[in-house]
Amino acid sequence: VQQRISAMHAQEAQLVQQLTHCHRPSQVYQQLQSYEQVELLLTVARHPYTLGPQVWQYIVQLSRMPQLINGATLKRLGYRPGPQFREMITTVHQLTLDGELTDAKAVENYVLAHYSPEAAQDQV
Repeated sequence: VQQRISAMHAQEAQLVQQLTHCHRPSQVYQQLQSYEQVELLLTVARHPYTLGPQVWQYIVQLSRMPQLINGATLKRLGYRPGPQFREMITTVHQLTLDGELTDAKAVENYVLAHYSPEAAQDQV
């Protein structure tokens, strides 16, 4: 039990340090996505003012935000599956979390403007 409590204190100290440098929703998402919801809820209960707002934002909003693009969409746009798929999907999701891309059409336009289908094919 003592080890679990010590681990929880270390985790909370790490979260305080990391989240103070997070100014965009995508950064909060990146920091918290590997934690279990139970861990996050315990952290909020113990630190409602320092960690609570960002953790609640993650639990209520960011973790539930759907991906606006997937591999099938990328294939439909002319891209061949390859290592670039994950980068494209991750980048688009970050921009969606930050409110820079708000719908599927904007996402498709962004991908087509920033990633060349030919370059993706050459990487495979």
